[in-house]
Amino acid sequence: MSPSTINVYVMLPGDLSPSLSKRSRMKQPEQGWVFLLLLLLAYFSHAEEQLCTHIGDPEFPQLLKDGDIMLGGVFSFHVSWNEVETLYEEKPPHLQCTSLNFREFQMLQAMLFTIEEINNSSDLLPGIYLGCKIYDTCGSIARSIKVSLALVNGNANVSATSEACARPAQVQAIMGEASSSPSMAIATVIGPFSVPLISQFSTCACLSDKSKYPSFLRTIPSDYYQSRVLAQLVKHFGWTWIGAIRTNDDYGNNGMATFTETAEQLGICLEYSLSFFRTDPWDKIQKIIETVRSSTSTVIVAFISDADMDVLLKEFSRANLTGYQWVGTEAWIFDFQSASRDNKRILDGAIGLSIPKANVSGLKEFILDVKPLYLTSNDLFVEFWEALFSCKVKQSEAGETQRLCTGHENLTGVENSFTDMSLMPMLSNMYKGVYAVAHALHNILGCNKACNNKLPLDPLTILQHIKRIHFKTKEGEEVYFDENGDPAAKYEIINWQPRENGPVSFVSVGLYDASLPADEQMNVQEKAFPLPHPAQEVKATLFIHYISSEYIKYKYSCRFLNKVLSPGTMSAGWRPEWRLKLFCLLLASSLSLAEEQTCTHRGDLEDAQLIKKGDIMLGGVFSFHSSWRNSQDDYEQKPRQLQCTSLNFRDFQFAQAMLFAIEEINNSSDLLPGVTLGYKMYDACGFIARSVKVALTLLNGNDIEALPADACTRPAQVQVIMGETSSSPSAAIATAVGPFHIPMISHFSTCACLSDKTKYPSFLRTIPSDYYQSRALAHLVKHLGWTWIGAVRSNDDYGNNGMATFTDTAEQLGICLEYSVSFFRTDPPDKIHKIIEVIKSSNSKVVVAFLSHMDLDVLLNEFSVNNLTGYQWVGTEGWMFDSQIAAMDKNRILDGAIGLSIPKAHVSGLREFMFNVKPLNSSNSELFTQLWEALFSCKFKQSNSAEIQKKCTGEEDITTVENSFTDMSLMPIFYNVYKGVYAVAHALHEILNCNKTCDINVQLDPYTILQHLQRIHFKTKEGDEVYFNENGDPPAKYEIINWQRSDHGILNFAAVGLYDASLPADKQLNVKIGSIVWAKNSLQLPVSVCSEKCPPGTQKVLQKGRPVCCFDCIRCAEGEISNSTDSVTCVRCPLESWSNENRTACIKKEAEFLSYKEIMGSLLTAASLFGTCVTVAVAVIFIKYRKTPLVRANNSELSFLLLFSLKLCFLCSLTFIGQPSEWSCMLRHTAFGITFVLCISCVLGKTIVVLMAFKATLPGRNVMKWFGPTQQRVSVLGFTLIQVIICILWLSISPPFPSKNFKEFKDKIILECSLGSAVGFWAVLGYIGLLAMLCFICAFLARKLPDNFNEAKFITFSMLIFCAVWITFIPAYVSSPGKFSVAVEIFAILASSFGLLFCIFIPKCYIMLLKPEKNTKKNMMGKGAPK
Repeated sequence: MSPSTINVYVMLPGDLSPSLSKRSRMKQPEQGWVFLLLLLLAYFSHAEEQLCTHIGDPEFPQLLKDGDIMLGGVFSFHVSWNEVETLYEEKPPHLQCTSLNFREFQMLQAMLFTIEEINNSSDLLPGIYLGCKIYDTCGSIARSIKVSLALVNGNANVSATSEACARPAQVQAIMGEASSSPSMAIATVIGPFSVPLISQFSTCACLSDKSKYPSFLRTIPSDYYQSRVLAQLVKHFGWTWIGAIRTNDDYGNNGMATFTETAEQLGICLEYSLSFFRTDPWDKIQKIIETVRSSTSTVIVAFISDADMDVLLKEFSRANLTGYQWVGTEAWIFDFQSASRDNKRILDGAIGLSIPKANVSGLKEFILDVKPLYLTSNDLFVEFWEALFSCKVKQSEAGETQRLCTGHENLTGVENSFTDMSLMPMLSNMYKGVYAVAHALHNILGCNKACNNKLPLDPLTILQHIKRIHFKTKEGEEVYFDENGDPAAKYEIINWQPRENGPVSFVSVGLYDASLPADEQMNVQEKAFPLPHPAQEVKATLFIHYISSEYIKYKYSCRFLNKVLSPGTMSAGWRPEWRLKLFCLLLASSLSLAEEQTCTHRGDLEDAQLIKKGDIMLGGVFSFHSSWRNSQDDYEQKPRQLQCTSLNFRDFQFAQAMLFAIEEINNSSDLLPGVTLGYKMYDACGFIARSVKVALTLLNGNDIEALPADACTRPAQVQVIMGETSSSPSAAIATAVGPFHIPMISHFSTCACLSDKTKYPSFLRTIPSDYYQSRALAHLVKHLGWTWIGAVRSNDDYGNNGMATFTDTAEQLGICLEYSVSFFRTDPPDKIHKIIEVIKSSNSKVVVAFLSHMDLDVLLNEFSVNNLTGYQWVGTEGWMFDSQIAAMDKNRILDGAIGLSIPKAHVSGLREFMFNVKPLNSSNSELFTQLWEALFSCKFKQSNSAEIQKKCTGEEDITTVENSFTDMSLMPIFYNVYKGVYAVAHALHEILNCNKTCDINVQLDPYTILQHLQRIHFKTKEGDEVYFNENGDPPAKYEIINWQRSDHGILNFAAVGLYDASLPADKQLNVKIGSIVWAKNSLQLPVSVCSEKCPPGTQKVLQKGRPVCCFDCIRCAEGEISNSTDSVTCVRCPLESWSNENRTACIKKEAEFLSYKEIMGSLLTAASLFGTCVTVAVAVIFIKYRKTPLVRANNSELSFLLLFSLKLCFLCSLTFIGQPSEWSCMLRHTAFGITFVLCISCVLGKTIVVLMAFKATLPGRNVMKWFGPTQQRVSVLGFTLIQVIICILWLSISPPFPSKNFKEFKDKIILECSLGSAVGFWAVLGYIGLLAMLCFICAFLARKLPDNFNEAKFITFSMLIFCAVWITFIPAYVSSPGKFSVAVEIFAILASSFGLLFCIFIPKCYIMLLKPEKNTKKNMMGKGAPK
């Protein structure tokens, strides 16, 4: 094997490596375009034979039908493939596809039906027959691209020597793919060749971007409309708190991004937004299930494909998660297969959007007739038939007996996804797409009764005519495309309505038509359906194998396609998004056939701007110019060469730093002794396509024609590429050179995406990744207390990836973005004006600017025009240490800015070397002349214009010039270039086994250099360590810079802190806040919050429809406190505590009970004692007058017992006053009950005595013997004993006990006696009431006694008062709170006691004391003077 030949196995997309196919299947949408670059291996190869040949196994179509005009078709007849373990030592096996996809067979049949209908038509393309080539992609994006290239280039094994390598496309249009990600990949490949690609089911809004996908069209509306309609539908039903799940691919991510943006505008909040892919590990999907289960939202918006919905549905069924209101997209909402799998009715009631129902007469019958498949491909037909009927055409060798296929099985009896016609709208889309091509061809060929079939067909012409077509199908549907290649957006609103017996019914409940006025676009018939609840960039797969030359059957031409690299085909509008499209264009040559027998270059040659020969060559890609002139090409002549404009002094500085390092190494006796480093530097002109072109030129060389004996394959011409400055071109170059393991070292490309070694395996850099910078910025913003900010970013890889990481970290830290806007410096002015309006209308005062210095120039100019000042800027290293930006800030808009910068650096001798630009003259006099004239504003040669210009002498002093070239503020970046060159030198030093000399016979291999670069670890002469981590990144360390302007107006970049990612998390950020000067030269830290912090005593309540940083401070409710700032919730105080007035602390509740010390307690005590004293006084009077007739006549024994019991009644009320205790609680009710029964018993005895005495005066009556003194004592004792028994039972079973009542008053504790048993309490009262009623009745019966003996009347009146008091006591007691209920009970005791005392005894005392003349027996017997 020749040492000059690179021998590798190239595994094309169809040949899947197991190591990478696993990655592809696990996350296929994230596989990059990298595989395309593998094809470039052939591109840089020299032919061993003199024939134009093809590398790799040819791809043959699965279905082929010849015709006058051929159409291509790309379908996933299989959805997976077998993984094969390969050892990288032999030719990889061919891709083995598995798992038939019946739906794609339906799409194929729809295409065949349409072609047959057109061929049979005499009105459309008369005399012209359409043919087709159909390929199977197996669900692999990589294979999709491979077969699309096979469609465009053909598949001939070996060409005739006279046949040209370049030839017309083999098909005029390609139909497919059904998914967005493969469609994006194919559109990127064939777009530059203007081959139309028409998809029937790729809905990603990103595909409407004609700058990326110029030849893509579709017959299904863009998800841009669907996403917005879904958001409006959710808003229509009043759902503002929802969850969202999406497929982790271009379809789901782009669709959900538009939905989220629209939802936020409509005031809808997402509780969660989750993504997954059907091949994700089980535990990831389980996390989604747990998130949904723990959420509070009951509405789920599902932006997922039908295949992913199947996976999710299984997990929901397993977890028994039902009752959610699903909102779906057209991918699954009208999918009968998904409905049939929903056994647990999880999706019942789902509502969503679907393509309007369609019908194509004859299509269903044609689909069910699979004979056309049989005529075109036996193998595919056999596999399809066996899967359809679960039979075998031939018995397998295994012992298992399988049913044999007869070939006459009845297809109409089969029920599966092939016979299911629910996707007829998509089949209609395929029908319309083929007809669109036919109508375009009809117009091009000038068809009337016949067509001019001699006209040469050109894909670009066909594309232009397709864009202009406007016709009606036989079903009356209009077909046309807008400027983005999209049809009119029209959706049916579908509702899944369950039926009692059988599957759900897809009911149309509304319509959306984007062509109508905004207020009439959506029409929802809410009464028509029941709801269960109220309220990426496309990436292909890369597979590399080491193959020997005997497997290379076909060789690619070494020509470049001139059109690819010309400015005529790539305008300024392409910007970073075109960085990968260029690769696909290069493949044109790799799939061509050679015209001559020599390996030649196609297109204009690229000469290096700076070159110096050496033993080992290093490449450099810098943008010496920052722009280019746009040129209009008519595609009728060779496009003009790219004309670069606007010298970029900064990249001259970077180039000078590289030259300085190379010269220093060449002059060193310690590093690479005896080996001279040379260089080739190219100008990329700030144009990504050109960056890739010159990078490939660095690898491939720039020879016009190779010698016949030379091989097309040869070693790379440079060992390493230094550059580029920006992330987007670096990503493009790294994608191109990565598969060849050519190391690329960037000094200023910070995008975190470049750390992905699966995409950029050979990329390294000497500047930290934006992953660290973005996180550091978020932590800095949080550290300064700013939670409500705005964000502006460059619309490229640097800005978008950096801001994405910043946003994620900010959300974790509780920081909210009021707005996040993006732009690119070449955007139209109105877009930038909109950004200005957004910032102007915002209330956040902090702006985080993730911008390149060139984009900030544009924004700064607009801020100046609008006089927008006073904002606190937070910046990145892209502009934070840029004195040129500071010089342009005339209005001091950025004063006080704070941000991150690469730590200051110094390289001795570099400044002096940089100012010496004359050595450039020896490398490139033209470039030197441009630089010199721009530096000194002079001309070496006078132009023909009348303007007189200063003449250059060549002796001007550069030290007298002040511009960005002489500005050394970017010395840290120059140092990065310096370290990168030294890293290469150290790696080469090890490889060449250098000591005092180097072994120059060692064959250098880029992969070996890359491996050594990844392991190097050395110190520069300045003492800084240089090494790379596993991602090719250096350690992350940033200075925190503050723009401080002095009194004299001089701006100083002051270091006010440090961020070091290598330290522990709590020590990484160190900021000296006291040293910072803020916006408007203020020393006061600015405040930028949506809502001020909530003080202690309040809680945060989120404002409806706004971010979490916007909230209201609501005072804590009574009994709740918050003792910290920004408390999310108020904490309820313990039961015995209560919140203070400020709601900041819990204080012990005041204990309340009826106390002797308070007025009410004192009055009641006094009343009780007064009653006791009166009772005692009455008893004394009765004792004194006990022998008088009045006392003796009123049963003196019962009277004294009654007075005793009344005294006890008055005293028992005292037990109710004071703090309850166990003994007082038991005593108060029992004492009250027993004493009152004793009292009532005595009154009852007196009443009976009076009644008996009256009855005894009648002749023949001797009743007094039945109620004498003994009987009276027994009755009183008996009545009282019953109450005693009741009380004993009460105390034994459930006695009263002291308790704390927290219910009556929130801020007080009522100390009271709980009854224990309410039955016991009411039994005691009831018994007293019973005796009182009995006493009242007896007294009432004795009311007609003689007037002089009025005992019965007094008893009646006293009992009337007693009953009235206790009857009113019941409602008063029940309704009185706290201690007042005790007071009511005491009052009732005293009132009834005083009633008895006054009514029964006071009249008698009155007679005894004041009317003694009436206290005689005569008077008692009623024998006084007659009335």
